Amino acid sequence: MPPLDDSTEGSPSRAPGQLAEAGPITLAVLASRVLGVLRETIFAVLFGASWVADAYVIAFRIPNLLRDMFAEGALSAAFVPSFTERQTKEGRESAQRLFSLTLGAALTLTGILTVLAIIFAGTVVDLIAPGFAASAEKHELATSLTRVMMPFLPLISATALVMGVLNSNRRFFVPAAAPALFNVVSIVAGAAIYLVTSEPVAAAWAWSVAVILAGLAQIAVQIPALGKTGYRLRLVLRGAWEDPGLRRIAQLMGPAVLGLAIVQINIFVNSVFASLLGDGPLSHLNYAFRVYYLPIGLFGVALGTVATTASAEAAARGDLDALKTNTSRALRNVFLLTLPSVTGLIALSMPTVRLLFEYGRFTPADTTDTALVLSAYVTGLTFASVTKVLAPVFYALDRPRFPVAASITAVIVNIAFNWATYRTLGAPGLALGTALGSLAGAAVQLTAAGRLLPGFGMGSLAVSFLRLLLAAALTGGAAWGLWQMLEANLGTMLASVAGRIPARLLVTFLPIGAAVAIYALLLRLVKAPEADELFELLGKVRRKVMGRTGP
Repeated sequence: MPPLDDSTEGSPSRAPGQLAEAGPITLAVLASRVLGVLRETIFAVLFGASWVADAYVIAFRIPNLLRDMFAEGALSAAFVPSFTERQTKEGRESAQRLFSLTLGAALTLTGILTVLAIIFAGTVVDLIAPGFAASAEKHELATSLTRVMMPFLPLISATALVMGVLNSNRRFFVPAAAPALFNVVSIVAGAAIYLVTSEPVAAAWAWSVAVILAGLAQIAVQIPALGKTGYRLRLVLRGAWEDPGLRRIAQLMGPAVLGLAIVQINIFVNSVFASLLGDGPLSHLNYAFRVYYLPIGLFGVALGTVATTASAEAAARGDLDALKTNTSRALRNVFLLTLPSVTGLIALSMPTVRLLFEYGRFTPADTTDTALVLSAYVTGLTFASVTKVLAPVFYALDRPRFPVAASITAVIVNIAFNWATYRTLGAPGLALGTALGSLAGAAVQLTAAGRLLPGFGMGSLAVSFLRLLLAAALTGGAAWGLWQMLEANLGTMLASVAGRIPARLLVTFLPIGAAVAIYALLLRLVKAPEADELFELLGKVRRKVMGRTGP
């Protein structure tokens, strides 16, 4: 990597706005996340918060944990900077070879992990859910479903590399939209299962098979876009370790496994403790996490995806100014978009969970329990999104030890808090431990960023955070008050079968709409500079919708 300098060549001021560039990604991720929530709604109808739901959650969590640690998370973070640098400096042919070598190595590694996990599935379940030992039926089902779903890992590893190539060529929409197809296949499968059988165990088996089919669909939809970039899906093994690019990826992969897996590692920790609390808490955590992850996907992942490519390009040019400016702007955008999500989800956790999940086997008591977990989770939403933006900066600078330190700190905080409180606070305490871990991890990364990037502007970032937090808190309070008023006046309609869904929609989305308007007004009143790019982007959209040409 060339030495960093303070040149302004390629200054981000002439680059597309981050929110504009993240806009298509946000729309694609929005579709995926909304479909993901719909998938969980069908799951709630079929399984509720039963022991079968708990068994499935653990079975899917095992390949999902490995996916985040070895595929979409760590592999992408290590691959994109190396691939971008190879493409920039040595051209397409050399970059194609690096892509093919990485694909071969990734499939070999994940294939071995898959075989081992299938063979030792029972032992893996014991590690991630020790409480299942008290129920032979639950343990056996979780073990069997794990074996069915493990081939998802190699599939998603290949998908992650294709996504990396597309993102490095600034083709963000298709890879961001691909998970939506995964959810579409799952939803169709879930609907078919609902029509065919009401027996939960049989439904869990069928849903597990659908995971593999959905994984195949997710990579297949990206192949045409890959071809348009001039790259091909080719697997090469010969001479792999002689390639310096692959060696660099391998060197980054180890730290990245920890550095980008904060969320998944903490989920693993939560699973261990939740499995000791009996039937239900695992499912409540899973449903709440699905809602919690919606704004992370919309804002943290979208901005992080753009920041990954921008950071890699700036680091490859040795442009310190561009790196600092892009990173600072991405963090301000994270504050702007996630803080109102935090206060809004806390204020409206009950109507949100009720609207999304309270059907079929999912009871009102499950709604209350899941809403409490959701409120605890979202307190860490902004900090989790901050790590999504900052981690790629450290990898682009070849400083992976800082995300590792952040990850270790987050896990230690989470384990310590959960160990002390899981019996008294239950599932909400486990979610709160995750939030506190995210806070600790973000603090470590922000401190490191301030040291690596002189003049990064930590003071102005703190002012931005506090200003936007105040606006978000006022917005959340207004949303809560409106919800309470609607709840009191629509109680009869909410209780009736015919009016239940319309009333739920009204008491959820009317406060959300009001909150958006109030937040926008507050941003205008305080003249928040963080919102200028957002308002400019919205103005361009409005002019296009009205058929006028903007400046």
